[in-house]
Amino acid sequence: MARNKSILKNTSVSVAQRKHNCRRSKKHHILAGEPRLTIKEGRSVQHYCKECGATSLNTAISLVEQLKNELLK
Repeated sequence: MARNKSILKNTSVSVAQRKHNCRRSKKHHILAGEPRLTIKEGRSVQHYCKECGATSLNTAISLVEQLKNELLK
């Protein structure tokens, strides 16, 4: 039996090694040692602060729920 394929394989939580800005808002700073949402797209890696990352994940959860509901109709 084949394994289930993950649609989130390029998304993870990592710890910042240095201070930098959030990808979504330059006003949001990610300090060294803080957790951040990391998304890999091709060769680029984008980092989001906790607030923006949580918002993005909530949006993704809603989209996945909609897709699941469409599939199971």
